[in-house]
Amino acid sequence: MQQLSDTHISVRANWEAVSHFKMDEAWVYISEVDVLTLKNDIAKLLLGNTLDEYAKKFDVLVLAIELGMVCKEFNSSKAIVNVQGLANRLLTMGSIPQVAAKTKTLNEVLSSVAWDNCSLGWLEKVRLDLRNLIKFLMGNKGQTFTIDIEDIMIDNGESAGIDMRVSYRKKVMDYLLENKHAPVIEKIYHLEQLTTDDILELERILWEELGDKEDYEKFVADKSCGENVAILIRSLIGVDREIALQRFNKFLDGNELNTDQQEFLNQILDYVCENGDITTWNVVNDYPFDENLEVFSDKMIPLRNYIESVHGVVNPVMQG
Repeated sequence: MQQLSDTHISVRANWEAVSHFKMDEAWVYISEVDVLTLKNDIAKLLLGNTLDEYAKKFDVLVLAIELGMVCKEFNSSKAIVNVQGLANRLLTMGSIPQVAAKTKTLNEVLSSVAWDNCSLGWLEKVRLDLRNLIKFLMGNKGQTFTIDIEDIMIDNGESAGIDMRVSYRKKVMDYLLENKHAPVIEKIYHLEQLTTDDILELERILWEELGDKEDYEKFVADKSCGENVAILIRSLIGVDREIALQRFNKFLDGNELNTDQQEFLNQILDYVCENGDITTWNVVNDYPFDENLEVFSDKMIPLRNYIESVHGVVNPVMQG
């Protein structure tokens, strides 16, 4: 992001998104709407480098193997097979000087003995030796697929045409992306209190304008928001973390949080961004809060009041 010049006309045209993602805080949590913004507004501004991209993909493969070494729950066997496959193909290109110079490393990658004695240092050597060779594999003849699709025909020999329906999920995401500055959306993002009229307007948009109630229910079937449309939207756009952290201060009466309490509060915000809401029941019973709740033993009342506030802003009936 820092490589983007503030004076470039294409950057200035997307300045709101660029300036947002230039801040470190913007990368603490990436919402689904953030992903779309990065894809639609930011990606097109970054200079493409195809050769580097091949090397970076190889870096990711090696990283997956390294993760498997330090985390037994992470299965890296597929990544190892992929790296060996690349090495095997590169060995057939010995006429290329750069490849010939790394023959020893390529043979090691194909050796079971090397993998039995694998270390992070050796993997790093493999990564550095081979990453710039991957470009030589691009464009080679790979697998060939034969696709035979029959035309759909109706009476009189006319084609049924292409179904251009847009999914309900895409309609919702496009709406949030295009209306991020709508007053009710900004209220949700900034943790401001919603009114009953706000909720009714959101229900109209999600249950009538973008689809119907059945579309909505299918969309949230695996989510915990139920019929509360504001909770769904908060789970998709996240919250302004700076405002959320500042807001907690009003419950502290001048006291300061220690490092563990700050981390606990960040975990609460992560939970809110992912699920759209949080309650005191979640904090008492759900991991990781239940195991670390004692860090707030001296500030339980402010913590409770804050959680109720975060929960209440998207539940206007509670504030009635």
